[in-house]
Amino acid sequence: MNSISKLRWNDVLNDILFSSQLKFEWVNFEFQVSDCIYNRDGLYVHGEFGLAEATPLPRYFDREIECLLGAMDTVSKAWPKEKREDIETNALVSTKEDINESLLGTNCIKVKVHAIKDCDLVKQVRDFCGPRTKIRIDCNGLFNVDDALAVINSLTECDLELVEQPCRTNEENAQIRRRIEIPLAIDETARTHDEIEEAKKLGSADIVVAKVQPSGGIHKAVDLIDNWGGQVYVSHMMESQVGIDVGIALAKSLDELNYACGLQAPKLKKIFREPLNI
Repeated sequence: MNSISKLRWNDVLNDILFSSQLKFEWVNFEFQVSDCIYNRDGLYVHGEFGLAEATPLPRYFDREIECLLGAMDTVSKAWPKEKREDIETNALVSTKEDINESLLGTNCIKVKVHAIKDCDLVKQVRDFCGPRTKIRIDCNGLFNVDDALAVINSLTECDLELVEQPCRTNEENAQIRRRIEIPLAIDETARTHDEIEEAKKLGSADIVVAKVQPSGGIHKAVDLIDNWGGQVYVSHMMESQVGIDVGIALAKSLDELNYACGLQAPKLKKIFREPLNI
């Protein structure tokens, strides 16, 4: 299986590279979310200005060429200048097993809410962490308008910091935003300039979640953020530390950063790296 995956990435590189000073490694890793183990592969790209990651995420952002071109662009130009030394990050809760002592002392927790029953998970996090911890929910666009409103309204007593991507489209999220009193962030519908323009026109969001790979690399992410012109926080795409480091660099370059970023590394179970000769 590993050799087949590596050959696939050789084919991808040969399709888009004629000559290049970049160096590439094939990478395969397993990461853990709650009690589930996930496997993915991709490339590390070495260039004059650093190291970047191209690891498409199935069922979220699996466009191999776009991830690779973004990583190549990231390491081919000087990165944006840092404007802060530190950034705040949020913890992640996906199942009740994630509610444990590691959350104590955390200032911000994101809870995955993919069904109405997951509201109980949010309430358990609030009870466990107390009133001072900020709690945000991420729905990954899985609700229609009525169900999203039912979820948000049922969690009023949890004093949510914000809701991320309650519905699949910017049109639906605009409807939600007009009817709730907490900030609404968009992620899956804020990856391109056209989506950003649509969100601004419709009033779909208070905040944009910036991610390096779906944006097309760190430089295009900066362009998208500038186009948005509003509140932003940065998250990763379940990457290894290489991709997360690029996200941290992006977050540190922002003129304004008022929200915790989703840049805590996932639990890597194992990682395998091998040079590719192109």
